[in-house]
Amino acid sequence: MSFILDLHTHAFPDFLAPKAMEVLTRPMGDWLPARDGTLASLLASMDAAGVARCCVANIATKPEQSTAILSWSQQIASERLIPLGSVHPFSPRWGEELEAIAAAGLPGIKLHPLFQGFVVDDDAVMPLYAKAAQLGLFVLFHAGLDISYPGERGASPARLARVRSQVPGLVMIAAHFGGWQVWDEVIEHLAGKDIYLDTSYIHQVPGPQLETILRRHGTHRILFGSDSPWLSQVECLRHLRGMPLSAESLQGILGGNALGLHPALAHWGRSQLVALCAGV
Repeated sequence: MSFILDLHTHAFPDFLAPKAMEVLTRPMGDWLPARDGTLASLLASMDAAGVARCCVANIATKPEQSTAILSWSQQIASERLIPLGSVHPFSPRWGEELEAIAAAGLPGIKLHPLFQGFVVDDDAVMPLYAKAAQLGLFVLFHAGLDISYPGERGASPARLARVRSQVPGLVMIAAHFGGWQVWDEVIEHLAGKDIYLDTSYIHQVPGPQLETILRRHGTHRILFGSDSPWLSQVECLRHLRGMPLSAESLQGILGGNALGLHPALAHWGRSQLVALCAGV
C-alpha cells in the first residue's frame, strides 16, 4: 500500500459548489469535470483512488475573502483534508492575513495570478512572498496559461523563475507541471531550479518535453497533484503508474517528496509512514 498525498485539489462549501462549478466550467465547452466540487465528492474520490490525504486549495478572488476562506478551512480541516489559505495581493491586510493562516497551522497558500488579477513577478508582490517564506508557508502557484484567460501570461515560467531568484527562501510549487500548455518554457526557465512541480495535466505534456523535464529537474522536486474535481484522481494515478519511473521515484512523487514541505503534511508521523511507504 502506498502513501498518497494529493497536493492540488479543490472543493467548495455545499451551498456554493453548484454555482462555482457552473461558472468555472463554462469556458471549457463540452469538457466536463470529474466531480461536483463538494467535500463529499472529494472524499469519495480519495477513497476510490486510495489517496490518504490531500491539500484543498482555495483562491481569494477578492481582497476581502481571506478571512472567510480561513474560517472555512478551519472548519473542514481533518486528518485527511489539509486546507490551504489564500490572500489577495491587493488586500491592505495581507500581512496580518498570512500571519493568521500560519497561526492556524495551515501549511501554505494558493495564488492564481490570472483569477486574482496580478502579475506573478510584480515587484509589489515580492514582500508578500518574503512574508510567506518568513512564516514557513509554501506557495502553490497556478502556472502557465488558463483556458478561462486565453493568451494571458501573468503566470509564465519565466515570471516564476524571477520570483525564485528574488525570494530564495520561499518554497514554491508550480502547478500543471510548471506551466500549462507552455512546457517548452518550463524546460527553458524552470527545469533544474529549486522549485517543485505538481503533476496536474502531466498527461498532456508531449513525450519529448516530458523526458527533458524529468531528466533536467529530477523526480525529487515533483509532487502528485490532480487538480480534482477537474481531473479524476483515479485516472491521474493510473497515468503516473504507467510512466517509466523507478519504485523509489514514484513513491516520492506520490507522497514522500511532500513530507518535508511543512509539518502539517506529515501529521500521521514517520512510524506510520514507514509502513505505508513500504510498497508501491
